Amino acid sequence: SPNAGGSIRFTVRVGATGSVESVDAQSNGLPSQVVECAKARLRAAQFDAPVGGNATLQFPATFRSDAP
Repeated sequence: SPNAGGSIRFTVRVGATGSVESVDAQSNGLPSQVVECAKARLRAAQFDAPVGGNATLQFPATFRSDAP
């Protein structure tokens, strides 16, 4: 979706080994295909093992089109 624009607020739960256990995404203005693609990429990510067990990451991402 080259002309898509909007934002997603992600919540990613990382397990004790650094693997992603779950991804939640709250979108504002993006097509569901873009949101699902982003979630799939995050599910495939591998993080360093969190100190002390599991970790929850929350962060926003903004997508914008540079198309005229």
